[in-house]
Amino acid sequence: LLIRRLQPDKVKREMSVSGGKLVVHFEAVEARFLRASFSAFVDLTVLVTKLVEEYGISKEGEGSI
Repeated sequence: LLIRRLQPDKVKREMSVSGGKLVVHFEAVEARFLRASFSAFVDLTVLVTKLVEEYGISKEGEGSI
């Protein structure tokens, strides 16, 4: 029987906006976790960017989004 202990997050990500730009800081316990997390983040960022370009951004209660 294999018992796994709870472990703290292997990757920490902090996001903020500075001067109208998104700033993201990653920290990881191993390079492979950093690569996987960063790759997934970039994939999602590309997807969101394409959606915003396609449908635009609207204020709450207005428009398509």
